Amino acid sequence: MKELIEKYPFLNYYYDNGKLVFEDEKRRIEDNYYTKFEGYGWDKLWKKYLKELFKIYDTLSEAKKKNFKIVFVDASKNYLEVETSNKEIDNILSDRIKKMSLWVCNKCGNLFKNEKGELTIYRSRRTNVAFCKDCALEESLGDIDSEFKVMTTDNIDPWLEELNE
Repeated sequence: MKELIEKYPFLNYYYDNGKLVFEDEKRRIEDNYYTKFEGYGWDKLWKKYLKELFKIYDTLSEAKKKNFKIVFVDASKNYLEVETSNKEIDNILSDRIKKMSLWVCNKCGNLFKNEKGELTIYRSRRTNVAFCKDCALEESLGDIDSEFKVMTTDNIDPWLEELNE
């Protein structure tokens, strides 16, 4: 993790003024943008996003790398919203992760395909949280059909296909 943070310093949390949130190196290794969703359903999708971000970052000039930061990450609306300090990168990646996060189970991170091969998500009518079928059954109070809105699509982003590999 230390090598990853050294290569990609934007993984550290920063205050608006550019200072590190955690001065202690041990704490920065434990608590950073790479580990942000560990233990949560979106962790695999988040790591896929970061791998794509690393590829783009590696092509930036040294001046752009020096000023590059992850500015905003929010999951409070039941989808992932990400903003960086580089609008060109955001145009490539941010909308994509937002759309994909709508199809990933918030609890386990898995994708569920129905018998037709369509990507299927169970969205809670109470909280709007997305679940795969197994997690929806676990969360259900008894009547999955009335508690969840079932959404399907056959337009599956290749990133999503990679998550279940």
